Amino acid sequence: YHMHYIYENPYGFMFAHVSSTDMVHWNWQPTVLGPPKTGHGMFSGTGFFTKEGKPAMIYHGWGSDGNHIMYGLDDKLDEWTDPEPIIPRNENGDVEKIDQWDPDCWQIGDTYYALSGGKDPGLLKSDNLEDWVYMGKLLHEDYPDNLGVDRYEDISCANMLRIGNKWMLLCISHKLGCRYYLGDFKDDKYLPGHQALMNWMEPGVIPT
Repeated sequence: YHMHYIYENPYGFMFAHVSSTDMVHWNWQPTVLGPPKTGHGMFSGTGFFTKEGKPAMIYHGWGSDGNHIMYGLDDKLDEWTDPEPIIPRNENGDVEKIDQWDPDCWQIGDTYYALSGGKDPGLLKSDNLEDWVYMGKLLHEDYPDNLGVDRYEDISCANMLRIGNKWMLLCISHKLGCRYYLGDFKDDKYLPGHQALMNWMEPGVIPT
């Protein structure tokens, strides 16, 4: 098992790296994911496997104004490729100007999907993790009015994962705390049917 987490040192934001064979006893691994390697800070993202079984990391490049993907080169995850920027393009191949923040990547069939988090996040898809087509907003136009949270609520630090026959979108709101949606994909958009908080801010506390 491998776990990475964000911390800040004099170089900037980096991903610390620990490993375990039993998830009880953990060993420190070299810290290699950060500005000396990438040229920018490492901020929120997701580890995943490619269709070929290669370990990969999608993340926001702090200070780069963009999201990136890197690929692990060894089983210990101590060696990585250089970062490859995610460039959203429309169906004509022109670059789309979108907010890039807190990405996640998942696979449906042979297609990769990625979101760019924040308020009303954007959705992209790719067949090869290199060429990305911007599909508009992640959330479907039929977003329920009675879901209990506005569709423009913050969706940061997101993970999209299959739970049984549903898709869970796990995320945080900087205002509300950790929360999740349960829903399905319709017309290549995510349509939640349920949402709930997993923790919450203390009453009267204003987030900074």
